[in-house]
Amino acid sequence: MGGRVAYSRVTVRYETGGAAGSNFLRPVKGALGSLGAIFGWVAALLILAGAVALPLGGAWWAQNAVRRRFAAANPAPEAPKAS
Repeated sequence: MGGRVAYSRVTVRYETGGAAGSNFLRPVKGALGSLGAIFGWVAALLILAGAVALPLGGAWWAQNAVRRRFAAANPAPEAPKAS
């Protein structure tokens, strides 16, 4: 095969994509379809934040309640008045 080039055969087929209106709404449908996943992540984040914040808030509230309870039972002594 001196001086010759071997060619390959390529077959190309074209098909129509569909109506132009459906291509316009495809991104909108995709965005609306992903809202479920977004809301799922937001709900998971809120549950996680609540699982951390509620025990911390309860501990803070209990600490303040104990401080108020014992602060009222033992009032601070008064300083002597200067004459």
